[in-house]
Amino acid sequence: MAILIVTLQNGEEVRHNLTLQPQQIGRDPACPLMIDDPTVSRRHIELRGLPSGKFIVRDLGSKNGTLLNSKPITTAELEDGDEIMMGSVLCRFYLDEAITSPQTVQIEELTTLAPESVSVAAQNRKLQLSQKRLEMLYDISEQLTTLRDRQSLVSDIMKICLETFEFERAAIGLMQPDGRSINWPVVHNLKGPDGEIKISRTVIRQVLQDGQRFILTDSSRPTQPIDPTQSIVQQGTRSALCVPIAYSNQILGLIYGDRITTSRRYEQEDVDFLAALARQVSIGLTNIRLLEQQQQQLLLQSEIAIARQIQSTLFPELLDLHPQIKLAAWNEPGRQISGDYYDVIPLADGRIGMIVADVAGKGVASALLAANMQAAAHILFREAGELAAIAGKLNQLIYDNTDTAHFITALLGILDPTHRRVEFCSAGHPYPIYLPSDQPAHLLEWEHHLPLGIEQAYPYSTQCRELPPGRHSFLFFSDGLTEAMNEEEELYGWESALHLLQQLSDINPQNMIDQVLADIAIFCGSATQRDDITLLAAQLTIPAE
Repeated sequence: MAILIVTLQNGEEVRHNLTLQPQQIGRDPACPLMIDDPTVSRRHIELRGLPSGKFIVRDLGSKNGTLLNSKPITTAELEDGDEIMMGSVLCRFYLDEAITSPQTVQIEELTTLAPESVSVAAQNRKLQLSQKRLEMLYDISEQLTTLRDRQSLVSDIMKICLETFEFERAAIGLMQPDGRSINWPVVHNLKGPDGEIKISRTVIRQVLQDGQRFILTDSSRPTQPIDPTQSIVQQGTRSALCVPIAYSNQILGLIYGDRITTSRRYEQEDVDFLAALARQVSIGLTNIRLLEQQQQQLLLQSEIAIARQIQSTLFPELLDLHPQIKLAAWNEPGRQISGDYYDVIPLADGRIGMIVADVAGKGVASALLAANMQAAAHILFREAGELAAIAGKLNQLIYDNTDTAHFITALLGILDPTHRRVEFCSAGHPYPIYLPSDQPAHLLEWEHHLPLGIEQAYPYSTQCRELPPGRHSFLFFSDGLTEAMNEEEELYGWESALHLLQQLSDINPQNMIDQVLADIAIFCGSATQRDDITLLAAQLTIPAE
């Protein structure tokens, strides 16, 4: 992963991980990396990853311009180690996150400290603060809990810590979403060799896992001055604090600070006050996370609404396709996006192709697969003509382009007024309820086949029925009808729909759908619908000869 290391005017460094997604940088709080500097424009530059793994930088019409390695640019490809200057703010670009800046944090096993050099407080130990410290905490609590971007929050707490505790070196670490790694967004005032802070792995582990608070002291040399150019592994720190950033029972990160040249040691009240500040930071971080989740949810809802709108355009609008055929349809997603699909496709010879399908699963992935099937079905119905051949080609298409967890049940049909017949092919999908004018309504029970996408080159077959003069009505449905459930977790079942339809005097397709939906609503009561419901009703009238 590429990384951008930003050096602010006050010497503070900010590390920002880059992805291939475009990221804008500027003073605007909406930018993924917000830089509060008057020489930086609200939206100063954009960094964008390329499929090759390279990155480009683009100036967004900034007031003070952008320099790349001291040369003005509008758009340029970045190389490892390039320097980008935005106003007076310097950014260094590295393709490899493992490449460290002059200011970094190293976690390693350090020389063991003597027991008297370590003071540890459990997470649940009460904080003990003086009246002065309590007043300070009250004064800055609003600053730390006010909603803003994450980087400015950690930058503010670092400034407060540097002023309050006179840290010579300090770092704030935040847990990454994976719960295993730590990101160090702010590292400050480093004086060790190679600009590194070395922190004990044991201390880090106990702070992050157990929420313990640490005071570390070099008890062997309490008063002698220490050469800051020598390794802290050799000389040790004079005094250090390390506390968790914890909210409720969740550890969000830690704050570490130390001194290597001054003799004054930190006391118990110091670590308690730092822990109190960390708690305020945890509230601010939690507020930021909740806001981000809300924004992501709103964005997701917006995208789902757009997807549903697009999906609705895939369903046929014009169902008045033949003088002898009446049609009506209904699709109600269990979620905002349906995995069900229905279609009515007029063919050149006067026949009407019909399909009802149910993609395994729910949500966006199922809807995308249904959309792909819709495009293929329109082509195949017009080219292949015969249902078994259409099912076979759809099966091969889905088998080749999905994994074994994804399949589609489908019922394909053709209404043929000219030759007075209907044809069906079931790929794991129930046949329709049939309402002929000369006999009782019943469920057609013809040969079933495997769903689409299960077995390569599966042999499908077509079922055909000649129709006598009269009205012949059919109700296609998805399993959302049969599996609709009431408060007692009883299933509605196709038998309920059949019983209802047998009693109807008006079997107009739209009336059939309206009555079935009303009956399902009464049956389910207040129970939440768990699956998509799709109904497609057709009535074919065969005139007397």
